Amino acid sequence: MATKLRQPTASAPAGSKPPATGLPLPSAKRSRWWLRRPDQAVLAGLTLVALVLIAAYWLDMSGWGRQPIEIDRSPQHKFDFRLDPNQANWVEWAQLPGLGEILAKRIVEDRERNGPFRTVDELQRVNGIGPKNLEAIRPFLTTPSSPQSVHAPAEVPFTELPAKR
Repeated sequence: MATKLRQPTASAPAGSKPPATGLPLPSAKRSRWWLRRPDQAVLAGLTLVALVLIAAYWLDMSGWGRQPIEIDRSPQHKFDFRLDPNQANWVEWAQLPGLGEILAKRIVEDRERNGPFRTVDELQRVNGIGPKNLEAIRPFLTTPSSPQSVHAPAEVPFTELPAKR
């Protein structure tokens, strides 16, 4: 017995039913979106809540309806920072206007090499400090202490130790 195999045809004849695929046919009641109506309503509600929260956050961050703080109108406070040229280390020197770390280290190095400053004007002996820099830092400097009190050790009487036997 020979069985005949049907050859597939390229097009179905007019008026024939489409082959059954097991999938339901689209109906007019179904939504055009991929979500059902209740799911769409929940998504729309969540979106609305998110937009309201974003708007509230934006209004809070923008300062809408607030008065400016009076920080801009308060007078500036000048700090009272004075240092002794013969006792200050380079960190203290570096805090003065117009002096940086390198120039501050130069001042300390010059003081150690050439001795203490007798007057504030003697700071000009340091390479990098001219009349303009000196006038800018002069309000922050005190009169140098006497050179002997800064570097001289305290007078301690010397007593000899007994000789070992």
